[in-house]
Amino acid sequence: MQKQILGFFALISAITTSVMLYNRSLDTGLIASVATLIFIALHLRFQGRKVEEVKEPKPGMKLIDELNERLNASKHQVQSLQARLQQLEAESKAADNEDAAVLMFLRVLQEKSRLLDFALTDIARLPDPQVGAAARVVHQGLRGVLQDSFEIKPIAEANEGQNLQLPDDFDSSRYRILQQSAAEQKPQGVVLHRGWEVKKMNLPRTLRRPGDPLPSVLAPVEIEAREVLQ
Repeated sequence: MQKQILGFFALISAITTSVMLYNRSLDTGLIASVATLIFIALHLRFQGRKVEEVKEPKPGMKLIDELNERLNASKHQVQSLQARLQQLEAESKAADNEDAAVLMFLRVLQEKSRLLDFALTDIARLPDPQVGAAARVVHQGLRGVLQDSFEIKPIAEANEGQNLQLPDDFDSSRYRILQQSAAEQKPQGVVLHRGWEVKKMNLPRTLRRPGDPLPSVLAPVEIEAREVLQ
């Protein structure tokens, strides 16, 4: 619009200048000529300006940017899922190793004390002397396994039947108070059981590769080799 106005004034000035010069009106023609030159200069300057173009993103580029954002978001989700999967695999392996350690401990108990044979046999039909002899073997082997695998100590220093005074800030997980009177200010009484606690633990370790089955065999079948008579 500004271009059209300047062009119109420039045209009017040129016509006016020509008319004035034709009528020999020099003063007015000089003024008109100067005005014409000014308008022409303004018109040329305006045309010489570069109109700043607002670069709008092309539809294709905008779509590419949205796809890149979605791709980055998908990558983060995949990384999170991979990390969670690795965590679950580690937890699963740890659980399998714990199960294997328990089975190996049962196997040691069977080998050293015949605990499974004694516990899973119906001893009600056996005579007392036979049960006593079997219990002695189990006790001896079981005692050795526990001493090798654990360091077990009694919690209370007092023996059974002795009086025991507990501190005010005693740990309730270490003491079980039976038939406490509501009138008593401090828990005290007679020791019925000294309690046990584990100081150290040395369970058998297992070397298992990923995918190996659990050592479910606690005791193999024992066969005495004999010569077959024909």
